[in-house]
Amino acid sequence: MARQFGAEVMLLAPAKGFAGMIGAFEDLVSSDPDAYFGANQFYNEDNPATHYATTGPEIWAQTGGEIDYFVHGVGTGGCISGTGKFLKEKKPSVKMVAIEPSNSRVHVGETPSGPHSIVGIGAGVKTNFLAAAPTAETTFVDPSIVDEWAHASSAEAIEYAAKACQLEGMMVGPSAGAALKVACDLALTEEAAGKTIVVMQASHGIRYVNHPMWAAVKKEATLALPSPPNMDKEVETILWKSSDYTPAE
Repeated sequence: MARQFGAEVMLLAPAKGFAGMIGAFEDLVSSDPDAYFGANQFYNEDNPATHYATTGPEIWAQTGGEIDYFVHGVGTGGCISGTGKFLKEKKPSVKMVAIEPSNSRVHVGETPSGPHSIVGIGAGVKTNFLAAAPTAETTFVDPSIVDEWAHASSAEAIEYAAKACQLEGMMVGPSAGAALKVACDLALTEEAAGKTIVVMQASHGIRYVNHPMWAAVKKEATLALPSPPNMDKEVETILWKSSDYTPAE
């Protein structure tokens, strides 16, 4: 999509990780400050400030102030930081539940133990807004805004994203699936009985067709739609039915 709009795209080496991405970004911006503006959502306070000004008030209005938990996967930390600040100012008892991948729980002091497929969260480094020490110059840097650090595995994220789509008609991505898994577990606790839980669903699942969450249905579609198609007009009208499909073991 970026190329279709005429943008220059630079693909970075996965082995360099998050640090390599940030390093390449900083090198590009510093190479010609007059030509480049770096939004840098990991440190730019306009990120949480926007959620403070929009997301928080929207949630407060739509729940009529009846919100007890806010559950969200942590990418930059901007959403839960800004939204949390607004909601806690309105209702200090609201609890913020932040989610990391099960094998990348850096905010609770663990070392990442390998790759995960929950795209959008769990970069393997602590976020500025939820890990740095607050200063007189910062408004939204506040680790204490998070009341609980929860986690979900890649498999659980895919499972709950599929459940959201098939049971509720919401096609969501893996980070949304992870948030739903944590929220469902929370809803079953005695503490949360009768409480209102708001769960952030960050993006549409159509963005992830190359993600493992689409693997099974893509394999099925390959069998249903061979290339090139059989154009014989004498064949049966219905060539294939998903109800007859039996996945290979």
